[in-house]
Amino acid sequence: MAQYEQNGSDSAKMAIALEQAHFAQSMGEVPVGAAVFLGEQLISKAHNMPVSTHNPCAHAEVLALQEAGRQLGNYRLEGCTLFVTLEPCVMCAGAILNSRIKQLVFGAKDERAGAAGSVLNVFENPLLNAHTEVKSGLMADDCAKPLVDFFKRRRVQTKVLREQTQQYLREDALRPEMHEFKRLMLPWMQKGLVSSYINDLSSFAGLRLHHWDTQPQALGVSLQTRADHEPKAWVCLHGLGSSGAFFVPWAMERARMGERVLMPDLIGFGLSDHLRSTARIDLQTQVLMLEEWFDRMDLQRVQLVSHDWSAQLALALVPRLGSKVTSWVCINPNLNLPSSVLERHEQQTTWQRGASSLSLTKAGRQELRRLQPHLSEDQSAFMLSQFPLQTSSLRAKVFDQLVLKPSAKSPLGLGDEEMAFWSSATAPSVFTAFTRALPWSGEGRDEFHVLTQCLRRIQALEGIDLGDFGCPEVFTTLSDGLNALMA
Repeated sequence: MAQYEQNGSDSAKMAIALEQAHFAQSMGEVPVGAAVFLGEQLISKAHNMPVSTHNPCAHAEVLALQEAGRQLGNYRLEGCTLFVTLEPCVMCAGAILNSRIKQLVFGAKDERAGAAGSVLNVFENPLLNAHTEVKSGLMADDCAKPLVDFFKRRRVQTKVLREQTQQYLREDALRPEMHEFKRLMLPWMQKGLVSSYINDLSSFAGLRLHHWDTQPQALGVSLQTRADHEPKAWVCLHGLGSSGAFFVPWAMERARMGERVLMPDLIGFGLSDHLRSTARIDLQTQVLMLEEWFDRMDLQRVQLVSHDWSAQLALALVPRLGSKVTSWVCINPNLNLPSSVLERHEQQTTWQRGASSLSLTKAGRQELRRLQPHLSEDQSAFMLSQFPLQTSSLRAKVFDQLVLKPSAKSPLGLGDEEMAFWSSATAPSVFTAFTRALPWSGEGRDEFHVLTQCLRRIQALEGIDLGDFGCPEVFTTLSDGLNALMA
C-alpha cells in the first residue's frame, strides 16, 4: 500500500466522496462516502445506508460498486478507480477485488476494522488473485473529521439514553416515592451529599440501586489519602429496619475529615427498587450486585461498616472482594442464630405497623419516641420516613431468602471457601461494636462469641459505650474509638 501523493484532480474526486459522507451523517448513518471514476468520468457515487435500509451490506463502497456495474453494464469494473473516505472493511475489500477495480484510494485509516493495511491487508494476500493497487491518506484529516464528530455526538447521546433508562421499572418491582424522606434529606444534599442511581449492571437485571455518596470537596476539604495514595473511603451496609441514609450524619462528619463514605440502599430498601410479593432476591444475588457495584465505583481498599443483618451480607461479600476491604466494623451483628433474623423482623414489622402506619403524624412520632426516648421529633421523622408503607408488608415474604443457614459444620452458614478466607492471614481485621438495641434488633453479643470462634482477626471495641443507636453521639464515639485503634 502506497501513501498518496497530492494530486489536484484526485482531490476533487475525493471531495465528491466526502460530500456523500456528509449526506450519510445527515441521515444518522456513519459518515462514509464513495465514488467510482473511469478516467475523469464519474460513474457512480454512494454513502453508507445500513441503518436506513436495514441492510448490513449497504456500505458506501458496495453501493457505489453496484451502481457502477449497472451504469457500465458489466460486473467487472476494469480500469476504474474507487475513492472512499474511510479504509474499507473486509467485506468491502472482497467486493473491490471481485469487481476488478484497478485502483483504490482512501482517506482516513480505520484502526479497528480496516482491511487495507490497518488490521489486515486483503489486497496484499499472496493467496488471493489480487489486481487492485491501493493508495491511502488522500485528504485524510478532512475524511476523518465527520467520523470523529459523529462518534463523539453518539457517545453523548448514549450517555443521555443511559440516564433516561435509569427510569425503567420492571413489572415485578415497585419504586417508592418517599417524598417526606427526600425532603428530610435536602439539608444534607445542600451540604454536599450526592444521591445516585445505577441499573445497567448485569446482575441488576433491570433493577435500580440507589446510593448516597459524600463529597469532601464540596465542603472545601481536600480528599485524604492513605500511605499508598488511595483515597480514604468507607462503605456502609444498613440493617433490616433502615437504609443507607441511616449512616448519613456520621458520613458527613467523616467527609469533613476529608474521607469519602458511600452508603448503598440494598434492593428492597430505601430509594432502591423494591420487589413485589411474587419476586424473590436471595442473599447471594445481593452479594453479586454489591460486587459489581464495587467495580463500577472503582473502590479499592475501603473500610466496611455493617449493622444488624448486613453482617451476614458482609461475611459472604468480603471473601469475594478480597483486598478491596481492609477492615470491617460490625455493629450489633445479627447472624440468624436462635433469635433469628426472621423473628427480629416480625418484631420490627409489628412495631413498624404500630408506629409508621401512622406515617409521619404526630402520633407516629410520639410512639417512636416512646420506644426510643433519646430521639428528637426530627430524628423520629427521619427514621420513620425510611419505611415506605406500600412495601413493608412484602418484606417479610422475601427475608427468608436473605439469611445464611447456620449448621453444625458451619456455625456462620458459610461455605468452605468463605470459611477458609476468614481463617486466613489475608482476611481483614474485624472490629465489633454494640449499641443498646433498636426496637427490633438485639445487641449482637451472642453473635460476637460465634464470630470469635470462626474469624481469625476480630476484636470488640471494649470500653466504648455507644449508647442508643440513632443518637448522633453513637457514630462520634465509634469514630473516636476507631481512630485511636487504627492510629
